[in-house]
Amino acid sequence: MNNTIKLTGLALVLLFTQCGNNGGGESMNFSSEMAPAADRKMAATEEAQQGYTGDTPNTIERKLIREGHMRFKTESTGKTRVFLDSIVASYGGYVFNENMYKNEGTVEQSVAVRIPDEKFDAFMGSISSYAGKLESKNVNSIDVTEEYMDVETRLKTKKELEARYLDLLKQAKTVTDMVAIEAQLGQVRSEIESMQGRMNYLQSRVKFATLWINFYQTDVEGFGFWDKIGGGWGAGWTKFLSFMVWTVELWPFVLIILTIVIILRIRRRRRNI
Repeated sequence: MNNTIKLTGLALVLLFTQCGNNGGGESMNFSSEMAPAADRKMAATEEAQQGYTGDTPNTIERKLIREGHMRFKTESTGKTRVFLDSIVASYGGYVFNENMYKNEGTVEQSVAVRIPDEKFDAFMGSISSYAGKLESKNVNSIDVTEEYMDVETRLKTKKELEARYLDLLKQAKTVTDMVAIEAQLGQVRSEIESMQGRMNYLQSRVKFATLWINFYQTDVEGFGFWDKIGGGWGAGWTKFLSFMVWTVELWPFVLIILTIVIILRIRRRRRNI
């Protein structure tokens, strides 16, 4: 009897901290009855927290995601690429994307790097000094403080709820109670996993700023007369193949024309005879 009373009491306390929870069995019917009260309590708690943070903006550490773009001309894309590998490593960053484009007489590369946010400004200064003259440069900041704090608060609440469900599960005496608690526990853990993933993403983006670096080289050697001859030969062969395909596609019409020509020749021969 004492165990039953204890289990029921813990369940009632738990339900007042859960938001939007539904019952899972006969011995858990209190969930559907107490859920509205729990919803109101949770909403009031979140409103109080939001109100508090809103009244003291200066005490909050802003969570900013910074992204930048730079473009410049270089004497050698190869040497610039080597320089970037060296300087990115020295600043504790890493390259996560890279592309190269070639056109007649021009080679352009795009390198995307992530640099620790506290070193981002110094890193951009180093790139500017190396480039000499920048054709374009811009930096944008996205404030995710509100979302970060919201996810952090909800994650903490869900983890506390998980711990309470685990306590209830240890004290459950019937299969019905166990099944119902485990169902709610599984739902809570799924929400925790989703929130944790979002939190990890935000932390990573805030910790590391992103910079897209575009640099190009003109008058590239290797695009002279013979390169143009080679390009022309390739283009001519491609057009010839296209013509062959076009001819094959027209074979029904060619067959009809040949049939008509043969019939006309036969008739002319008969007339001459």
